[in-house]
Amino acid sequence: LNTIASLIHTNPEQAEATVERLAEMFRYVLNGSERRLVPLEEELAFVDGYLEIERVRFGDRLRVTREIAPETLSVPVPSLILQPLVENAVRHGRGSDGSIDLAIHVTSRGDDVLVAIADKGSGMPSEYKVDTAQGVGLRNVDERLRKTYDLGHRLEIRANKPQGTVVIVRIPTKERA
Repeated sequence: LNTIASLIHTNPEQAEATVERLAEMFRYVLNGSERRLVPLEEELAFVDGYLEIERVRFGDRLRVTREIAPETLSVPVPSLILQPLVENAVRHGRGSDGSIDLAIHVTSRGDDVLVAIADKGSGMPSEYKVDTAQGVGLRNVDERLRKTYDLGHRLEIRANKPQGTVVIVRIPTKERA
């Protein structure tokens, strides 16, 4: 909202477009609370909207690459599951030069979809565990995945060589026995 407030004076057209994007995000959040699962394509579109707002804030310092396997787009995923991970990457993934380089990769492997969100920030301690995390975002995501898939999911955090952090979400596409 601070970004939008400053844009009102410097770039009213961009402020208006950003408010519209924010309104779309609010609608998705409200609708998502009613829908437990959504197609991955919708979840990725929501992430794109979030990144557009962040791009207004960070400009060219925010760089995002995406590699999405087309066969994964229709896979149902928990609503609002990826945005907190991308938000963490934006917040903690700033390089020493102030740039934020994110990579979002979605692949299919056997009966699973793997979503990897990587940054090139300072990284996390090697002893970091999701279940003992201080922050709410990762614990929330892990808990929601557990409620949806029981033990069939995995939320993994590791070093992104040579620098940064990668969060990998394994989403089962078939029920496990």
